[in-house]
Amino acid sequence: TREIAGCRLGVKFRDSVEVPEFKVQHLDENINQAFTDYAPYVANGNTLYYGAWTSDSVTLVDRVERYAVFSRIYSANRTGNSWSKGHPIAGGINPVSAHTGNAAVSADGNTMYYTQCQQDAAGTMFCNIYKSTRQNGEWIAGEKLNANINAEGATTSHPAFGKNEADEDVLYFAADRNNGKGMDIYYAKFNADGSLAKAKPVSPTINTRGDETTPWFDEKTKTLYFSSNGHVNIGGADVFRSKLFRGEWSEVENLGTPVNSSVDDMYFRWN
Repeated sequence: TREIAGCRLGVKFRDSVEVPEFKVQHLDENINQAFTDYAPYVANGNTLYYGAWTSDSVTLVDRVERYAVFSRIYSANRTGNSWSKGHPIAGGINPVSAHTGNAAVSADGNTMYYTQCQQDAAGTMFCNIYKSTRQNGEWIAGEKLNANINAEGATTSHPAFGKNEADEDVLYFAADRNNGKGMDIYYAKFNADGSLAKAKPVSPTINTRGDETTPWFDEKTKTLYFSSNGHVNIGGADVFRSKLFRGEWSEVENLGTPVNSSVDDMYFRWN
């Protein structure tokens, strides 16, 4: 029933949208390479952080296939309307034997929350959120957040700064804490000392029995953007939004085309 509704929604977007709300442009080879480039985050207007996986080749380690090249957090700088060639960021944030990505940088540019993942013998990724600070111009090796965020046995990913229903500073993220219910979006309040309180799931208006991932909060409009395959979509994961108004989340809205397509659309962010 949901997929039939998605087909009808796709036809509606195709036939009734005269002026699209957004324009989509593919970035050049300075940013997009032959394999996976994901999770863009623009800090201070002119620095782009993103994840990049530059190879899908594998190597045999103890009779187990492992990726020969790990995902890394890259950065690029903007001059005018163009971006410089991206490079893995210096410092200890990209460890030798783990995947990193999904950077979220604080407003002062000195704190980064990001995802670090390990691959098990079956090839499954298990991820946790880490925190790094900038020292002497470089990002130091991150520290894994405690069980308030990284619940034991769960994959935890996609950190994003934002506000909650009480207009408190929080960190949003996605995690699969409930077996059989996919990834959900959670938030944790920042304490006065900068630590994070125990995480709570966001409203069931947003979370479904499917997967909700890649949250991003626009403080100017008090709107949470996220991707989901559990709400009515036009193919795979679509980008949705829900707005906070008087402490309540509005009905979830599909962003439509051209942001959403017949395949997975994720990591929506405003500059």
